[in-house]
Amino acid sequence: MSLEKKQVFIKPKKAEVPVRKPEGGFVDAAGEDVERSGYWLRRINDGDVVLVPEKEADAIKKAWAEGKAKALAEQKKALAKANASTTKAEGE
Repeated sequence: MSLEKKQVFIKPKKAEVPVRKPEGGFVDAAGEDVERSGYWLRRINDGDVVLVPEKEADAIKKAWAEGKAKALAEQKKALAKANASTTKAEGE
């Protein structure tokens, strides 16, 4: 782990055991970026969370981005369909 890194990608060691964030909420079971701090270094040293290798973290982030893009495209399609049916109903 490089000392100049400000963000690290972590995930709970056991997905079924939630790990609390200092600002509230829980770490996503699939992992997430967090600011490198004493709090997270203690969680890593205690074995509560694990550092995710950079290649695996990049793959997870890419999958999230693709999922978000797909959901956004579906949402736009549904909105366009709803607008088209509303416009058609108003024209009748």
